[in-house]
Amino acid sequence: MQLSHGAWACVLSCTPLLAVDDAVNWAANACPMIERCCIRCHDGSGPGAYPLRTPAEVAAKRGTILRVLEQHSMPPFLPTHDSLVRRPPEPTKAEVERFAAWCDAGAPVGADGAPVAAAPGSALGIPVPGASKLRMADAFIISPEEQRTMRSFQVPLGNDAPMLVGGVRVAFDQPGLIARIHLNAVPEQEGRRLDEIDSNAGFRLTGDGAGSPAGALAGCGIDGAFDLPDGFALEIPPRSALVAEAHADGRGRTEAGGFIVSLLAPRSVNGAAPRVCEVIVVGAQNAQTDKATALEHTIVTPPLSRATTLVALSLRPGVYATAARLALELPGEAPSVIVDAPTFDVHRDRPYLLREPLRVPAGSRFTLRTVHPTEATAQKAVPQAVLLVVADAQGEPESSIDTLDELPAVDGAASRPDAKSKPIAPAIADILAGIQCIGALEVTQELTCPQIQALLGRAGEASTGGVPSCGVSWFDAVLAANALSSACGLSPRYSLASVHAAAESGAVTGAAVERHKGTGWRLPTDSEWSVIAASGKCSDAVGSLWEWCDGADGESRIVRGGCWADTPTARAPEARAAIEPSMRSELFGARLVRRVGGSPAGGAAASSDRGD
Repeated sequence: MQLSHGAWACVLSCTPLLAVDDAVNWAANACPMIERCCIRCHDGSGPGAYPLRTPAEVAAKRGTILRVLEQHSMPPFLPTHDSLVRRPPEPTKAEVERFAAWCDAGAPVGADGAPVAAAPGSALGIPVPGASKLRMADAFIISPEEQRTMRSFQVPLGNDAPMLVGGVRVAFDQPGLIARIHLNAVPEQEGRRLDEIDSNAGFRLTGDGAGSPAGALAGCGIDGAFDLPDGFALEIPPRSALVAEAHADGRGRTEAGGFIVSLLAPRSVNGAAPRVCEVIVVGAQNAQTDKATALEHTIVTPPLSRATTLVALSLRPGVYATAARLALELPGEAPSVIVDAPTFDVHRDRPYLLREPLRVPAGSRFTLRTVHPTEATAQKAVPQAVLLVVADAQGEPESSIDTLDELPAVDGAASRPDAKSKPIAPAIADILAGIQCIGALEVTQELTCPQIQALLGRAGEASTGGVPSCGVSWFDAVLAANALSSACGLSPRYSLASVHAAAESGAVTGAAVERHKGTGWRLPTDSEWSVIAASGKCSDAVGSLWEWCDGADGESRIVRGGCWADTPTARAPEARAAIEPSMRSELFGARLVRRVGGSPAGGAAASSDRGD
């Protein structure tokens, strides 16, 4: 009588190896699968829990190997086959059947008992100067029964210039203990502040920064390696600290969780400069829909305002999530699955590369659906997916805003309604009366609540900080610019498609925004805002409200200057953050600009809205 595979799992460890040489043997039935799919992690020095180098080592664990193959829990990092992300080598059905036959036969070695060939080395690549062998988490101690442990650690990089990163290698003191690491960069000052929370054992917070999430620099899974495709890079701003958010579970004994991080330089294609990835966060902070029903939590983003190319992603579904699924809905099409992890486990998760970079047109939206063990955990979850994207070369780059300006025939005259125009509201007249000329720009003061009411027909967010300016979202600011252009007899600079609005207030919460040539009013670019603040002509530019700009950071929009609620040191011309465009708060306001002739404001090269 032949026992089933499940029965063999209980008795195989007691069965002696047979030295027979027939059709079923180590070289034909077991070694090829182990060599192709397993040895990279199970070579004795990798994250695998036990080595699988020799016939004896594999035979001793053959029951466990069969079990995890039947459960599809190994190899790790295996989303479903309909996912668009890369998958590690996994055994074929024929390989599993041959391995099972070897187990059923008593694990015979045969004539050829050679050990498994070592896996090809994971090339270290060229380290980024100043960012190799960064020692972290020396005091990170994980107790025997600790579960779902998370700590974040930071180390200053001391970089005076931006760093471009193309890959990550992490060497763990205890292979297999740290299951996942999300990396991020924050300003050095913020890193020091976080470290002061508990400099010895790491701070008990996520690795999120003020304007960037953990995972913005990718990270790694239990294998300690991640590489972007050739020709792509991640950028670390000057004077940054590297933050590592580490996840682990206890393994029945007290262990130290230290590790060393090395950042690798990007690999170019034909000598061309790499395309730098930006971040889109699929999460509650920019959700069109954010709801929890029964055990599921679902987040749907507003339509993307511009085309992008998706390169890689990290899932952050929450510590108790049992499943996660990210889908993409193209305009007019049914959703398609990007990554589906039906049995999500932190030990099987990692940043995922797309099989091929995926072009995502404007107007598309992402849906993140997570499953949790109870209704309470589903309600409390704050799931995220961190997407690494690049601006689509076929789309209009954000930096081309200034090239769309058309000069009026007469200096400044077109900004005021002529005698034939219909009468304008007093609040709009107040806007025009407060215009300042700064270089080649006409610049309004920060818009007030009466002015927003006149332009949009609905109220903004009144400030509680004693300033007259009015809080608006980025979408509000764009619509206000169009309304002022129309009131002045000018062509609007923006059009909105795929608009989603709040049912009660009518405020726009999502839209694909297209820019047009013309002489109408618009938001200042990032560099134009710097010129405005430096001119001294607009006293409310710094420290009143954060002011929306037309610059983008992924799907977020740039705000500048700080606000009344910030500390005095944070209210500064160099203050800069990235905020979701649907965020509507008393802390975020707007001023509008239009170009009236000559070169960009102050002679600055304002063709870039990503900052000077």
